[in-house]
Amino acid sequence: MNLMRTFLIPALIQLFSNVKALEIDSSFLDFAKDVRCMAPFLSLNTIGYLQCQKMCVRYSDCEVLRYSKSLLECRLYFSNNCRDHSGDSDPHIYLRRNQTHKSIGRYCLQRCPSGNACVVSNNISTCFPDSVAARYLNINAIFVEIDGVYFGMYTVLQISRDASLFCESLSGRLAVLDTQKKLQIISSETKRVHEFAHWLIGAFRVADAEWQWSNGKPAYPDVINDVDFDCVMIYRAFLDDCSCSLKGYFVCEML
Repeated sequence: MNLMRTFLIPALIQLFSNVKALEIDSSFLDFAKDVRCMAPFLSLNTIGYLQCQKMCVRYSDCEVLRYSKSLLECRLYFSNNCRDHSGDSDPHIYLRRNQTHKSIGRYCLQRCPSGNACVVSNNISTCFPDSVAARYLNINAIFVEIDGVYFGMYTVLQISRDASLFCESLSGRLAVLDTQKKLQIISSETKRVHEFAHWLIGAFRVADAEWQWSNGKPAYPDVINDVDFDCVMIYRAFLDDCSCSLKGYFVCEML
């Protein structure tokens, strides 16, 4: 009995697990044999088949994907760049959008408008213009849109300089909250995400009693703690001065 418990039962569990895994994997391998496409609107390299399907689901204009298992290449196509096909074989996998595995798009159930992509973070989907989404697709953040401007809240600890460099790498900047509307919404959202976190933003001391946003407009911190603090953070919905060496979460603004 001990030998059975030690060797046979684990082996049977592993066997059934593998069978189940094969069933799941096979369900991702359906493909269309009756379509061929040309001129992809997006080409991706060194990418897996499931990730290729995810990218097609995310981009609202993707109707067909083509995948190469040998080259790990993914191509996404508009519907008008594809045609019905029969006859000669093709080594690539073609897949229509409606053939993607049902679990792929479970967070992007509502299709985004044309020219937009669905970005999923923390199981929440947001529609972004393609040009913005391309920078955000694989980054874990919480997003909000204010009058056509997109902000990402990042729950990664950084000092102000490094947070600024990160935002710039996304063609953005630390958030400039130079209107009451932006300030209220972002303050409310950061408090909702983590009430007691420090959130770094794009305002700095430029003189003894003078503060500016990075766009040159004046900034007005609610709390001044120290004459040596030259950076600004949101803390519990208030603008506080802080040391530029303080590590905090941060908010990027996409330009």
